[in-house]
Amino acid sequence: MKKYFVLLLFISNSLRAQNNADSIKFEMIKATLHFYAGDTAAFHNVKTQVINCHVNDYACLYTFCEQNQLTNVDDKIKKWSAVDCKTQADLMALQSRIFDDLISNEKGYRRQLPGYEEYGSQLEKLIGSFNAPAIDKDFLNDNLMLWIALFTGIFGSLLGLWLITHRSKPTSKGAEATIGAEAYNNDEDLRKLENRMGTLSAALSLKTDAKALESLSARITKMEEWIMAQSGKEKLKSTAVNVPEEKKENVSSTNIYYAKIPDLSDGFSSDSLKTVQNGEQVYEITLKGNKGKYEVSADQEAQRYALNDYSYILSPGCMLDNQPFSGCTIVTTKSGSLFKSTDGWIIENKAVIEFR
Repeated sequence: MKKYFVLLLFISNSLRAQNNADSIKFEMIKATLHFYAGDTAAFHNVKTQVINCHVNDYACLYTFCEQNQLTNVDDKIKKWSAVDCKTQADLMALQSRIFDDLISNEKGYRRQLPGYEEYGSQLEKLIGSFNAPAIDKDFLNDNLMLWIALFTGIFGSLLGLWLITHRSKPTSKGAEATIGAEAYNNDEDLRKLENRMGTLSAALSLKTDAKALESLSARITKMEEWIMAQSGKEKLKSTAVNVPEEKKENVSSTNIYYAKIPDLSDGFSSDSLKTVQNGEQVYEITLKGNKGKYEVSADQEAQRYALNDYSYILSPGCMLDNQPFSGCTIVTTKSGSLFKSTDGWIIENKAVIEFR
């Protein structure tokens, strides 16, 4: 009897399927990296656009960034690769995040670069190649009791036929008593099997419902995050985090941080803020409560770092009064302003800078 029970579990487990979302996510990021390498205005030392990396080999992508001096692109790859993609909707949300980082604000010139339309079509084709699981799980779950009942009925019929056949040929009273005892034991085993299958069915049903609720909750959370990322600054202001009363004393104090670049489409994430200037932190940020201001750091090494690629590093957070020239320094003539949101610190007004 255990053989039939194991067979039933094997059949149900063999009906599971997987999708190709992870490999599509990698190919989308790889295609974006290839497009970045073609932006010679932002990256002046690219040796090649050819990326020879196997699927899901993110270490290979990081190496490509380092060899071709694609400054800060490795940070974007890390952020994109951390996005959990299980459905086609997840992949579409990832595409929106990538476009925000690639062409938002002053980076809109990339829409005119050769290969942009081909790159966009490639992402669409990749998303269109998503393969959902082939098995209709709802159908399988709804009819699980039917399958168990069917196997139980067939097995019970075969067992009953075996009992009738063997009971018809007793050779002695001792043999008849032995057969009766065997029949009783087999009937008892059958009842135990039916009870176990009933218990298994209830457990599977509860497990299926729990997984369905967990999956639905995860999808709702992702949709909320995506909608928040697409909303405007006014909506972000309305969702600013309320500080509990007991923490107001700490939040009201003034804190100074540093950041390389606005890593969000319209501001700085909390993870990008550093407490130490290491010669590459271009922005000096002062925070107090739910407000903040920022300016370009006066640190000479940080200024040299910014001038190496000013359009990529300075344009997202600053208004430029003039163009840089050899040997110039960066002077902040008007500080930029920030406000706190659930994603980090959003730029309310850009800083104004001048090259002298």
